[in-house]
Amino acid sequence: PSPSSDAWFFALPIPASAESAATQQQANLEPSQTPHPPHSPQPQQPTQSPQKPRIRSRIPDCRPRGIVVVADVVKPTSAEAVTKLRTLGLTPILLTGDNAEAAHRIAEQVGIEQVVADVLPSEKAEHVKRLQSEGHVVAMVGDGVNDAAALAQADLGLAMGTGADAAIEAADLTLVNGDPRSIPDAVRL
Repeated sequence: PSPSSDAWFFALPIPASAESAATQQQANLEPSQTPHPPHSPQPQQPTQSPQKPRIRSRIPDCRPRGIVVVADVVKPTSAEAVTKLRTLGLTPILLTGDNAEAAHRIAEQVGIEQVVADVLPSEKAEHVKRLQSEGHVVAMVGDGVNDAAALAQADLGLAMGTGADAAIEAADLTLVNGDPRSIPDAVRL
């Protein structure tokens, strides 16, 4: 599973008052051009990735009224599970669609040295195929729709029972309790 702790911050532009001609005009401005009250700091522009589209708000006033933080949290038992996998002579690899910075941060927390990040679902399956073509027997653990193809491709697909139905259907075995410590036990079977 993707033990990501990547946090995404969303500014929610909620109109402060009824729409007027002035606020309609402001809504058509770039965020850097949007007027801000003298007592409020100019918001920092987010770092733009060349391949990601820029999102613009057409809501009048364009001032954030709140922030929503969305993040996956590393399960407390993940590091223990990785240690047990190493004891079995296995090499854990974090294969994730999350960005590289977040993936490396998580890998460090749980003791994984090899990280493959920014991977699309089809690329996950291709990575599994590549490892197999090199003579490796591959067990894949996943919990999301994005893991389904790789779970099906792996020699042993393990789905976390707390995950998406697509992952459960694609896997050879479902770990009902969702505790990563059950992964080494399943591999031993």
